[in-house]
Amino acid sequence: MDGAEENCVKDLDLSTEEAVRLKKAFKDEKFLKLFQEYIEDVNSPKSQKSYEEEIISIEKERGFDVKFIHPDPVYVIKFTDSEGKIFINICKNQYVKEAISERKNSGTEWKIPVILSKPRQDVDKKKVKCKVIDVMFHPQTMDFAKQDSRFKGIVEDTALTTVKEQFGIDLSSKSKVHPKMKYKGKAPLIILRKSIQNKEQSYVCEPLEDYVKKILPKTKSDENSKCKLPKIKEPKYCVKYRDVLDLKDYSLMGYTDRAAPKEIIIEIQLPEVQKASDVELDILEKKLLLRSCPGTNHSYSLNLDLSYAVDMNAGIAKLDKTKKILKVALPVKDRGIPVNIGKNEKTDEKTQKIFN
Repeated sequence: MDGAEENCVKDLDLSTEEAVRLKKAFKDEKFLKLFQEYIEDVNSPKSQKSYEEEIISIEKERGFDVKFIHPDPVYVIKFTDSEGKIFINICKNQYVKEAISERKNSGTEWKIPVILSKPRQDVDKKKVKCKVIDVMFHPQTMDFAKQDSRFKGIVEDTALTTVKEQFGIDLSSKSKVHPKMKYKGKAPLIILRKSIQNKEQSYVCEPLEDYVKKILPKTKSDENSKCKLPKIKEPKYCVKYRDVLDLKDYSLMGYTDRAAPKEIIIEIQLPEVQKASDVELDILEKKLLLRSCPGTNHSYSLNLDLSYAVDMNAGIAKLDKTKKILKVALPVKDRGIPVNIGKNEKTDEKTQKIFN
């Protein structure tokens, strides 16, 4: 193999034998046809939509709202100097906030929100490496820029200033042209992500590749890592149901009330946790999610379905540092007859306990 092939093998983490077999396979016309069909299927709009819907569904279960950003191309600005070329794709997207103007003594001051993609490598017409960055504005902002050349200049200045602030790339000294193209390269997948519970939190924008590396579990350990990640384990827990009893609920035949309990109490054993901030706790309507925070020396993960819908904003959680038990009290929202109660749960009318 030559140097280029050796680099490919290294990037793909293939053995020499696997690389030879792959090289041989690509000389087979039937294999090439099947491979081409696979690539077309993966890149089809239908597959793309299905992939996005799957991530949105998974994140919703984890307590996060996710939106995918698809840049709508408007035009391109090309910057060139001795170091190479940088293409700025000026785009619009409905998830970017609208521009706001404010009258001052010196004139009108504009605040123009923007979303940027991470710089990525591409090649120009001569197959020379270049950089590409997407800069997105609200559709109304771009409509106004189309009508007013002065405002268009402000929009472009905002794009260049934000690129410099975010990535340290100064484009002011480079020669600038507007090539006859609406978009350079292939649009990357970008997501906006925020907690469903925290309504005041703004969306966090990140490339899909960074999101996948951070959120999805690694399939292979890092051989160069100095310390191994702790093994993910489900903590032991106990679920109790608390209620306020009244004499009217009793008769000569015994306890008669079949309503839901007033409160669900979950006690979670966390022997390796030192302080409450070491864990992240999310409460959904019928689910409790607990996981260790990044950087801690433990890795707890609990995904617990609740038998009743609870008030997500009225719960209380307290860590007993001596016993290393996290106690979570969740008020039941709808105190009607329960719909689903686990078949393996021992039930004594009003008090139920679940142990794992």
